[in-house]
Amino acid sequence: MLEGLTYQKKFYALLGLIGLFLILSYQLSLSKTFAQFANLRQEKERLARANDAPAKIGQLQQQLAMMDAQVGKLDRSFEQFQAQLLSNVVELGEQFKVQIISVDKPHSYERNGFEVQTAVIRLRGNFAHLTKVVNGLELKQGEGRIAATHFEVIEDKKTKKYALEAQLYIQNFKKL
Repeated sequence: MLEGLTYQKKFYALLGLIGLFLILSYQLSLSKTFAQFANLRQEKERLARANDAPAKIGQLQQQLAMMDAQVGKLDRSFEQFQAQLLSNVVELGEQFKVQIISVDKPHSYERNGFEVQTAVIRLRGNFAHLTKVVNGLELKQGEGRIAATHFEVIEDKKTKKYALEAQLYIQNFKKL
């Protein structure tokens, strides 16, 4: 059968059989080996993450404790919060020449295990000074958060002049 073929044809036939053998061996065994090798690499990564899990859990618990401490720092009576807030607003108002128009009756509601206490303060002044007061209140740590600020141009009926008023909504969170 192979006697009538030249050496070149025999060589090409041998190359074809070797190629066929490589494809067959890859399909039967090497592809499974490569798949298992990739699976082994993934499992090693999972094992490394599992070994780091206690340290990661400790780190997350520490972060949770810090967040609880932050919320706990704000966990005080609303009267204390409002007194501290008003002293800061008066101090910043005097510093930046901003008038305190009114302090509305505060209100509170419960959500997600916290009591949210909201104080509403109205200020009057120019825009630059009002924003400096808002910025000063934001930078004070532990004084709640400014939930919203509403600026409005108001006409003063007595003097027939326009003035800029800002209404600040400042919230404090208290754990229940």
